[in-house]
Amino acid sequence: MKILTSISLIFLALSEALVASILPSKLTCEYLKDPMIIDISNPRLSWINIDLEYTRNQSQSAWQIRVETSREDLLNDKSDLWNSGKVVSPNATNII
Repeated sequence: MKILTSISLIFLALSEALVASILPSKLTCEYLKDPMIIDISNPRLSWINIDLEYTRNQSQSAWQIRVETSREDLLNDKSDLWNSGKVVSPNATNII
């Protein structure tokens, strides 16, 4: 199924990750940065975690992915397309 409109894929670090100073970066969807169209129904999402405090003991314990039609919806905490909810997992690659 093709998505005809451009989608902003926005990955949110959970509050625990923000407290731990871990920031998701290099966000990809189907191995592409900022794709305009995704032609599969279950795309694979990936990211790399950056430790802002440069410590060696920081790691991801959970994640949440929200898909919004606009940045305003993200800022207003409206999950109008999809919200994974909190997923307890250290994985950050090929998340379907």
